[in-house]
Amino acid sequence: MRRSNLFLSLAKGGLGLVNVEVKLKVQRYLFFRRQNRPLMLNSFAKLGCGFLRDWLEDAGVGPRSRVLKFYRELEQAVRFFEERFSRDYLMEVKRKSLYWDTIDMLFPAPLYRSRMDSTLVSDVLKRLPRLPVKVAVKDFFIRFHVEVLPVKPWLAKQRFLCSVVNQL
Repeated sequence: MRRSNLFLSLAKGGLGLVNVEVKLKVQRYLFFRRQNRPLMLNSFAKLGCGFLRDWLEDAGVGPRSRVLKFYRELEQAVRFFEERFSRDYLMEVKRKSLYWDTIDMLFPAPLYRSRMDSTLVSDVLKRLPRLPVKVAVKDFFIRFHVEVLPVKPWLAKQRFLCSVVNQL
């Protein structure tokens, strides 16, 4: 399984694990978007002015103060999402939707899945007769996968070394 499959949702064939980095960016962005208290807006304007100036409405050009890492993370999260989504979408999106849309954008479906046409049957045993493979190979494949072909007699027939006694 590829690493990008880990974070895809279960419905899309992934494991549905949480990507902590994306989750943190979503939380930082939504924290910045939801703030309407005067104290927080003032702290954004005074302390985070160097980074957040582009997104604050009435941020004047003040003296550049020492910036906490938190304001830098806010700026990185806002820039990250504005590079990928429109402002209209970002102003009304919910947390889960933003997270899953970001995961879908960062980790697209693997190429081996996108090549498969949705009209094809996903069962390999039903697709096998249509593949351009020799009949003997198809026969072996089907017997091997439906467990009609016992392994030890087949190995003995192919002249592989087999133990005489079953070791269960």
